[in-house]
Amino acid sequence: HRSKSELRLIIRFLDMADARGFDLSTLPQRMLDEFAADLGGTSRGRLATFLSWSRRQNITALALTYRTRSGSATALADTQWRSTIARLLEDETAPVPTRLIGLLAVMFGLPITTSTGVRRDQLLVGENTVRLLLSQDPLNLPPQIAELMRRHLLEVNRRHPTSEWAFPGRHRGRHLEPLGVTRRLRRMGIRTAAAQTAAALQLARDIPAPVLADLLGWSVERAEDWASAAAHDWTTYPELRSPSRKVITLGD
Repeated sequence: HRSKSELRLIIRFLDMADARGFDLSTLPQRMLDEFAADLGGTSRGRLATFLSWSRRQNITALALTYRTRSGSATALADTQWRSTIARLLEDETAPVPTRLIGLLAVMFGLPITTSTGVRRDQLLVGENTVRLLLSQDPLNLPPQIAELMRRHLLEVNRRHPTSEWAFPGRHRGRHLEPLGVTRRLRRMGIRTAAAQTAAALQLARDIPAPVLADLLGWSVERAEDWASAAAHDWTTYPELRSPSRKVITLGD
């Protein structure tokens, strides 16, 4: 049973998505984050509950998994997080696209909806590096992930030479469906939401919030929430944020 205030919140959320040309299956995670940033703790909890129900119905892959000032999300223990990364790197029985999208979620906290929608021109392949451009600052992928990505891109070039997507779907001109990837990861026993939380906390311990925002395409407010959750305050270190374009390596 849903209260009138909860129904009004859900209608407002769905109206926001519709006004931007999306539905629950296609709305980018960043738009959910922007919408949720202005919500209080009670409203955020109601929206999280609605999204959890929607995921169980296979309607969406969206989730409110990140820490807010009014509460926290459950994170994997460090040993579980690292074993999840190892499994995604080593399990040759799983499809390579699923493993890569899972690694981007588990290593860098990227929503499945963000990773499935990465374009090929966002992957900058050099002689010895593979970089992912999500916002202002390109991200150097760790060597094992970079090697797996190179292998994947060779296959994409062979099978989908004209596709703009890094993870082409079955239908021409479309990328992989986030829900399908989420289900495959679930069958592997990968708890992506908890792993994303662990990843974000780890990143927030090591990187100032403004830099992290530029790197992953987060709002500064979201990055500051994570910094608060990780018990760091980087507001006194403005010199660490350079106006010049930089490359940052994470997860080594």
